[in-house]
Amino acid sequence: MAHNAHLLSNMNLQSETLELARSLLHEATLKTKPGSGHELGSRTTGLPAICAYIASQRLKTNEFTRQTAQVASCLRPTDFEKAFYIVQAVIGGSRRSTTKVPSFTSICAKYQVNGQSLEPYFAQAQRSLLQIDGRYNSERMAEVRFAIFFWVFSYWQGKKLQPEKEFAEDNLLSFKAFATVIATLSEKCTTLKLELIEQAKSRVALVPKAAPTPTKRSPQKRILRELPSKDSVSKKRPASPNAPEASLLTQPVAKILGELDSRPFPETPTKKRKIADVVLTPRTKPLTSTPLKSILRTSPKKGSAISTPSRVKLNIGIRDEDEVSESEAELDTRPLPALNLGRTRSPSSDGATSDADADAAEDSEMDELDGIARSPAKAHIRVLHPKTQKAAELRRFRPVYHDYKQWNTLDTRLHAIYAKS
Repeated sequence: MAHNAHLLSNMNLQSETLELARSLLHEATLKTKPGSGHELGSRTTGLPAICAYIASQRLKTNEFTRQTAQVASCLRPTDFEKAFYIVQAVIGGSRRSTTKVPSFTSICAKYQVNGQSLEPYFAQAQRSLLQIDGRYNSERMAEVRFAIFFWVFSYWQGKKLQPEKEFAEDNLLSFKAFATVIATLSEKCTTLKLELIEQAKSRVALVPKAAPTPTKRSPQKRILRELPSKDSVSKKRPASPNAPEASLLTQPVAKILGELDSRPFPETPTKKRKIADVVLTPRTKPLTSTPLKSILRTSPKKGSAISTPSRVKLNIGIRDEDEVSESEAELDTRPLPALNLGRTRSPSSDGATSDADADAAEDSEMDELDGIARSPAKAHIRVLHPKTQKAAELRRFRPVYHDYKQWNTLDTRLHAIYAKS
């Protein structure tokens, strides 16, 4: 009998509770002696109170509470808790401890897990827990066995079987003790944890991936009509084949330059063209009709000359026979209105002489600038009547600022008004 068994008689316990407490005290004294691995040390004085509390829990008399046991043990709360867990581990602290703890095989069958592949890991985790603390005995505590199964399977599978609290409630476990064992395994058994993680990765790699299911292709969205914009190149309509730009792009550069050289000079309402006709080159064909022909049409009403640009003498007599074609007869011969751009000058000997000299000098300058060389063999000169030649010479352009006097003159009606005043 234990040397401090007499202390149980001073706790006013029932006879049944007292007898069970004495047997537990004897067992605890033997299993916590020095060298057993579960030494209590200075906390041995609290052993009778702890055994009385455990006996009261087993019989469910509630005559000896945890708080009463802590006061009767004469230990601090922390020391009492440590001594209580050690005694509970060696003799069992609840009625469930007297019952058979389910094996790993039955637990694996319950959750439909292959226990043969996990059995080595269960044994390794159990040995590690006993080396850490002797209280973690899976043969006596169901919390330890279920905690080992839950921890090993979670890392081996790669995911938790279910939440910890829900798992403890389903198996009627103390969640506090169950969570303590799980935390101890995760903190102390790092080597075993890494091994289980590697096993999970290798198992996932060996499982063939399922072929992706073909998804139904969504219908293609209708392309919206783009609004035309100035900067968008793609929105511009292609040029028609009859457009001049397209024809110019398809022609050689040399041909285009040749045609540009042979084109007549443009005319303006205030200044007429200074050359008589277009110079024919081997690269160009004679034009059937030119703007010059329509300009030179004379009015049948009057024989007066049409005004022409200043100091320009139209070489009406100089015509190439190659220009004359059948289409010339089809030209519009309707009379044009007389152009009264300048005042007619009375013919005088001095004026005619000076104008003739100026016209001759300007003709020679224009021939030098334009580089026009007419061969006598090809040029057929037609001699016109002197009056016609003189009328052509007198047709000249008079700018507005040359006739400034006409703007200073007054109307006859204004003269009459001024005279009356």
